[in-house]
Amino acid sequence: MVEGCDGKRCHSTVRVGWVKRSEPTILISPRFREETADRSASVKVNNAPRRSPGLMRRVICLLICCVLFIPLTGCDDESPALDVKTITHHAMPLHEATVPKPRCIHVSHTGDLYVLDKAGRVLTFDRNGKLKNQWWMPKYDAGRPEGVFQLKDGRVAVADTHYNRVVIFTPDGQDHTTFGTLGREPGQFVYPIKVVEDNQGFLYVLEYGGNDRVQKFTAEGKFVKAFGGFDTTPGNFQRPSGMVWHDGQLFITDAGNNRVQVFTDDGEFVRVLTNGDQPLALDLPYDLALGPDGLLYIVEYGAGRVTVVKPSGELVARWGSAGGGEEQLATPWGIAVDQQNRVWIADTRNRRLVELVLE
Repeated sequence: MVEGCDGKRCHSTVRVGWVKRSEPTILISPRFREETADRSASVKVNNAPRRSPGLMRRVICLLICCVLFIPLTGCDDESPALDVKTITHHAMPLHEATVPKPRCIHVSHTGDLYVLDKAGRVLTFDRNGKLKNQWWMPKYDAGRPEGVFQLKDGRVAVADTHYNRVVIFTPDGQDHTTFGTLGREPGQFVYPIKVVEDNQGFLYVLEYGGNDRVQKFTAEGKFVKAFGGFDTTPGNFQRPSGMVWHDGQLFITDAGNNRVQVFTDDGEFVRVLTNGDQPLALDLPYDLALGPDGLLYIVEYGAGRVTVVKPSGELVARWGSAGGGEEQLATPWGIAVDQQNRVWIADTRNRRLVELVLE
């Protein structure tokens, strides 16, 4: 389970629609859950109703047809595998007697790693994964933050999700300022989840929870504009969660709609990424990062995998599957790519950071 908006746990992995909460109205996607409970269930075979021979014959015929049909049509999951040289699992630093789950990962322009965890900490690691520094969020009882980004001037911006604000720390984490309050007006937030900066110093804050939009701010936190909204139509979102600025455009993972959308940094909708003339098959794309090779690396919460595409959306490769094995991920929340083209993944339910060294 995942912490909800008010410190309680409210996200669910069952697709049963969206839940309204108390004023101000907050819409929660029930698909998202860090699953810690045992979901096993016993099946009483002896109590199952008997199937008629005719029905069984139809089922068998259907299965045979499916087996024959799949090789003829092909499958999006038969894409080339990502060429990985080594896989390293980095354990999260202990908090008291527990191993907290990582919630977000970011590679700074200096090469350091910034990680948010479920204990309420901001952690910094060197480029080899060694812990350098850590500090706590000002408050975290209501819920932990979900987005971190180092600004060009060295300050560290955190989307303080459950306190509906952005916190900007000094580089050492010893002091901070904030902007934003709970609400739906310009400059207010409902569940800010990601902060990024463009080459001119403007900040972009991504929200879910009913606002489901992007807001643009000056470096001082002054509101400029907002775009997007809660809907399934192109240009709108259902539980957006990841965002990258590149060359005047914003690439945004629209998790609830299983797509990646592209906007200009002035808020104009450009396109939904497609694999040629086909939809890009994604299962809850939760975060994305731009590599030095110019490719987009997308991590999928539902599929437990990394999907690599060109900025046009053309599928390049995939890696991983859902689970706890060596080459698996469990409800991953974040991804980053450093200048050595190493891929770093916040493997949330497995309580580890995964480092992929590419060939």
